[in-house]
Amino acid sequence: MASDQKREDIYRLIEETELNAIVFNVKEDSGYINYNTSIEFFNEIGSVKPLYDIDQVLAEMDERGIYSIARIVLFKDGILPKARPDLAIQNINNGSPIYLDGGYWADIYSREVWKYYTELVMELVKKGVDEI
Repeated sequence: MASDQKREDIYRLIEETELNAIVFNVKEDSGYINYNTSIEFFNEIGSVKPLYDIDQVLAEMDERGIYSIARIVLFKDGILPKARPDLAIQNINNGSPIYLDGGYWADIYSREVWKYYTELVMELVKKGVDEI
């Protein structure tokens, strides 16, 4: 989504075939959110790395009748556990975030983590994403 030219190539492919949807990354397992979210928490911890204007992208897709699917990697996160170790799966011996399976992980039982991720999902719903 970050490249105007690549998006146009994808739109052209959709127009020429039976494809009708685009799955695009909103939050990667690196922890970065790829658009300029208004959710304060993610801005505070340094998760926001805007690569595209989500409103523009969604408008382009709507204009072309393309079904938009936002992909969010929830608990595998390279930023949140370092910024807020209290919200991470932690090593019981020293309290530091645990690195497992190629990444750090937010605490899947933390209601605070759930709250932030729910806010992100609700923001995308309000923006008009068709599926998350």
